[in-house]
Amino acid sequence: MRGQDLNLRPSGYEPERRYPEIYNLILNKDDRLEEMREMQRFLAEENADRLSDLQARRRVSKEERFFDYCAAMRPRLKQSRVGAVRIAEIKI
Repeated sequence: MRGQDLNLRPSGYEPERRYPEIYNLILNKDDRLEEMREMQRFLAEENADRLSDLQARRRVSKEERFFDYCAAMRPRLKQSRVGAVRIAEIKI
């Protein structure tokens, strides 16, 4: 066993010729893994951007609802953000 070639394929057995698609998949596994990692990084960045946009929109909509509530509660005040902030200061 020592000194012999450890390639124990039977003679005439060449999987790279018989199954080229599978053999190429095995050979290119590292490249495909790197591509998948790049895609995951890209999608993670994209999702983070989307999430921050959604959070910013939600934050604005909460503020707008608050100002609408304040303006509805105090109709004699001018319906503006300044008036709503004054109401908020009075409540606190």
